[in-house]
Amino acid sequence: MSKILDKTLSGKLFLQEFWVDFGGKRRNIANLLLKKRMRMLFRNALKEGGNMIYLGQLEHKEQMRALVDVYHLGLESYELGIGEALDDWHASAERFQRDLGPVCTEGLSLHGPFLDLNPGCYDSRVRAATMERFEACYLAAQHVGADRIIFHSGFLPLIYHAKNWLENSISFWKEFLAGKGDGIQIHLENLYDPYWEPIKRLLDEVENPIFTACLDVGHANVFSSRPVLEWLEGLGSHIGHFHLHNNDGNLDQHRALSDGAIPMKEFLKSLQENHFGVSCTLEINDAQAAKESLLWLESELGWDLSRKSKSA
Repeated sequence: MSKILDKTLSGKLFLQEFWVDFGGKRRNIANLLLKKRMRMLFRNALKEGGNMIYLGQLEHKEQMRALVDVYHLGLESYELGIGEALDDWHASAERFQRDLGPVCTEGLSLHGPFLDLNPGCYDSRVRAATMERFEACYLAAQHVGADRIIFHSGFLPLIYHAKNWLENSISFWKEFLAGKGDGIQIHLENLYDPYWEPIKRLLDEVENPIFTACLDVGHANVFSSRPVLEWLEGLGSHIGHFHLHNNDGNLDQHRALSDGAIPMKEFLKSLQENHFGVSCTLEINDAQAAKESLLWLESELGWDLSRKSKSA
C-alpha cells in the first residue's frame, strides 16, 4: 500500500474505493488513508517544489513555457471554462491538447465556467444551465487529464440571502458530485464572498472528500472585511487549493506576491506550518510578476522550485 500511496503526488494514481459502515454512515477508508498520506507528501513538496504548484494561464504560451521550463509548475487554464468552448466540449478539449498539452507536463488545473452561471441561484433554469456547463467542463477535464477543477461559489451578498443560497448550493453540489470518483478534485473558490462561514457550512453539509475550498487570498483581501489570516484559519482543513496573488485591497489586481497589502510572507508561513494537503496556483496576470514571485518564494521562504537547483 505504501508503494501505491507514494505515487499519488502526481494526482494520477488513487486507491480503489473501500467502503465500510461507521455509525450507520458509509465511509471510504481508502480515501481517508490517501488523504492522510497526501497531506504529508504535499507538506514536504511545498518546501521542495513539485507539481502541486500551478502557474495561472498567461496570454502568451511562450511566456508560460519559459517559466515551466525552469520551474516545477503545473498549469491552471481557463480555456475550458468559457461557455462557447463547452458548446462542443470534445472538440475544445482536442484543441486544448494540441495547443497547451505540451505545457502541462507537471499537472493541469482547470478553472470552471462562471460567467452568467450560479449553482446557488434562485432560478431553476439558470441552475440547470449551470449544471449542464459544469458537467461539460468535467467531461473535458477527464479528457485532457486534469487534476482538479475550480468553480466559483456564486454567493452574491447583495442579491442572495445566505440561507437560500446555501440550500440551493447544497442540493446542486450533491447532485453534481454524485457518482464522481477521486480522479479529479473539485474546489469551491471565494469571489465576492464577504465571509468564510457559508463556504465552510456548504462543504460540511455536502461532505464529499473530493469537494474542498479554494481560498483565493486576493479576493478575500478585496471583497471581505475579514483578515486573510482569519480566512486561512476559519476554513482550515476544508482548504484543498489556494489562489495566490496580491493587491492593494481596493481592486482585484493579481499582482506579484510581494506587491500589495496582503501580509503574504506571514500568510504563507502559516500555510506551511498549519495547513497540509494543499496545492497552489500563482494566479498572476503578468509573466514578469509571476517570475518575480517564484524568485521571492525561493529567496524569502526557502521554497526549492527551480529544475536547475534539483539537477545541481
